Amino acid sequence: MRRFFYYIFILIAVTELSTVMTSCRHSRTVAALVEADSLMWTRPDSSLALVRSVSPDTLDDENRAYHALLLTQAQFRNNIYPDTDTIINRALDFYADNHNRERLTRSLIYKGLVYEVNVKPADAMAWYLKAEENADSMDVKNRAYIFLRKGVLYCEYFSKYHEDIHNFKKALFLYEKLGYVQQQIFCLSKIGGLYREYYPDTAITYLSRGLSLAYEVKDTTMAFLLEEYIARMNIHLNNYTQAIKTLLPIVTAHEEFSTNDMFLDLSSAYASLGTPDSARFYYDKLVGEPKDSVEDVIRNKILIRILASEGNYKEAYELGEVTRLRENRINDNELKNELYQTTERQKNDYILNISQTSVKQRYTIIWSVLLCVVLIVILIFVNYKNRTKTEVLQTLIEKRQELLLKANSLERKNNKNFVEKQIELIRQSLRLYSMIPENKEIREDLNIDKKERKFLWRVLTGYLDEEYGGVVTFIKENYGANISDFDLKIIALELCGFNSNEIAICLGYNSDSSIRSRKSRIKEKMGLEETLTEYLNKKKTESRDKEGN
Repeated sequence: MRRFFYYIFILIAVTELSTVMTSCRHSRTVAALVEADSLMWTRPDSSLALVRSVSPDTLDDENRAYHALLLTQAQFRNNIYPDTDTIINRALDFYADNHNRERLTRSLIYKGLVYEVNVKPADAMAWYLKAEENADSMDVKNRAYIFLRKGVLYCEYFSKYHEDIHNFKKALFLYEKLGYVQQQIFCLSKIGGLYREYYPDTAITYLSRGLSLAYEVKDTTMAFLLEEYIARMNIHLNNYTQAIKTLLPIVTAHEEFSTNDMFLDLSSAYASLGTPDSARFYYDKLVGEPKDSVEDVIRNKILIRILASEGNYKEAYELGEVTRLRENRINDNELKNELYQTTERQKNDYILNISQTSVKQRYTIIWSVLLCVVLIVILIFVNYKNRTKTEVLQTLIEKRQELLLKANSLERKNNKNFVEKQIELIRQSLRLYSMIPENKEIREDLNIDKKERKFLWRVLTGYLDEEYGGVVTFIKENYGANISDFDLKIIALELCGFNSNEIAICLGYNSDSSIRSRKSRIKEKMGLEETLTEYLNKKKTESRDKEGN
């Protein structure tokens, strides 16, 4: 026997240990996902490694959806772009029904990103619009990223809407509230770049703000890029000296990080100022062959300016003729390409309009249909309920009127069948009476009038004595000195099975509290240990038992 209990104890201990170990493993897994989420923007490579270390097969539905969301997000943060939306759909399907608004918003954003990187701008915009509609007003981080992605799409594919700057400015405002400097620099560079063509002074203001932030966080890559943007703006404004002042320190101190664009801009500025030696010096620093004919034309134009400054007019003229023919061919090709791009843009604009309209119309139609269905159901229910109640009440009224007409011929007789029908009809009427307080006319038809009460008391006592072995007469004989006629009426109605509310209506009272109080006094008068109802039920049971014997 001891050995049996020993085995049982070992089994329980092993089971508990297994449960604890499973729970610990699950806790560590969930902790890894939470940590990956916290590292997403500061250390995306570590975040991706943490997410990949967790097997989704070991997770429940909620954490599997969380894993899919984090995996997609970490891939984008590490410049790994998925070809399909299979993974993010796992998160989207779960959070659509899970009421986690923040994670649903994130899932909608990254669903749009999948379409964006796969060059489906209209579909991407539709998902960003859904994300914006779902995002909580206090969810600043996700709302800022939605505006940023919308700004990129408008800039690249839907420029005619003039919404790109508007969205970048909203994203910039929110990132300033969050204190996210890298995102602020990106937005400032985009806004400055978009203002370059029409408002160069405003463009330089935004680019200078971005440059200041880039140096503040020591982001040399963005700093050099913004310096180059500002220098080119100055060249377009013929501020060649300012352009040189901007670029020369960078190229001198960090030549290994300098780009061909910087060398071209310096060469162009020096050539425009009539300094061919410096222009030639930086022109010769250009590396690699031109990637396309446009870059080749730009290089040739700067070289023509340098040759002219050096006095090599013949060579400059010959190169100019070659460049002009090449530029004409480029312009012809660009016209064709622009026509194609315009057609594609119009197609995307049409799809975008449909997507934007369909998102709003879909919700409007759904809510309208639901509202109509609810109203129709309510109307049908109310109509059915009123019709059924009215039909039942009318039937009861007609039956009772028929019985009252017979009352004159039966009032001297103790007609058991008639009395039972009358009691049942009264009971049904009383129950319906409480259901229709708003309809006074029907209540008056159902109420127990004086004539009916008079008839009821006349036949009821004899009926109850016959039905329950003389119980009313027994009470009169044994408790007659203390029991009044009114008390006997309450006892008679209680024997008929009426509750306190129904007895109150029969006796003309507005509330059943008076009847309950009267029952308590009757109990005291009769000296009963149990309640009056229990006492009468016991008498009815004894009467049935006697009849059965």
